[in-house]
Amino acid sequence: MTRRAVLASLAGSLLIVGCQSLPEGDLAAAEVLLARGDLLGTIVRLDRVPPAHPDYPRSRALAHATERRVRLSQELVESGLSLRAEWRDREAVERFERALEIWPELDSARLLLDATRARVDALEKLPDVLLDVPSGDVVTTHPVVTSPEAASPLMESAAPEGRPPFSPSGVRNPDRSDSASRLAAIQEKLERGHLEPALVIAESGPLDASPTLQRLVGMLHQRALMRYGHGALELALRDWARVLRLDAAHREAKEFAAAARAELAID
Repeated sequence: MTRRAVLASLAGSLLIVGCQSLPEGDLAAAEVLLARGDLLGTIVRLDRVPPAHPDYPRSRALAHATERRVRLSQELVESGLSLRAEWRDREAVERFERALEIWPELDSARLLLDATRARVDALEKLPDVLLDVPSGDVVTTHPVVTSPEAASPLMESAAPEGRPPFSPSGVRNPDRSDSASRLAAIQEKLERGHLEPALVIAESGPLDASPTLQRLVGMLHQRALMRYGHGALELALRDWARVLRLDAAHREAKEFAAAARAELAID
């Protein structure tokens, strides 16, 4: 696949935006596209949110973080193509694998990865005397982190020292009266703009599902997106670790955390 074909494949994904039914709101539509892995379509819809709209701050944070994923994935594909041209196929394979960790639906990276692996297999079957590739060009790469179970220690509990690890919401039944009083306290902190004190209250024990808890998780996730978009990967990962303790099923937190871990693993 030529470089022009790779770029054409990336641009072509824009043509499928709207081919399937989407919610009317631009932010809601962007979130559906993000769940489908259509990062370019996500950015297009987020850019339609007007500055005066209440969803504008979240749309900007999400767009900035999504653009970072797209940019880095394309840079990795370009790097892989350059390495292929030098017959440094094992290093190229690593670049394409990294790109897919950050953008799993990037077809150009997947196609190039399959092609490069096939070339490696074919060359390994040839007699050494037929190979005209300097031995120093092929290097052993570091293992790729491919699952949350193999994640960085940054995704482990970030609870303050001396506090027991917090169980995700819904894992066990909290005391109803205690949960209600702490949710009220969290709401009061959020109304004052005090996110961190609200998180300290939330992480002191399990909570009932509620709009207040959902709002807290949303604000923390937005802060993580902003940190990730500005390159503060470790801080973003810590925020997403806290998001997942409050809402273990939070899909975006899992996806962006995986992208951040893949970036940290790049030499």
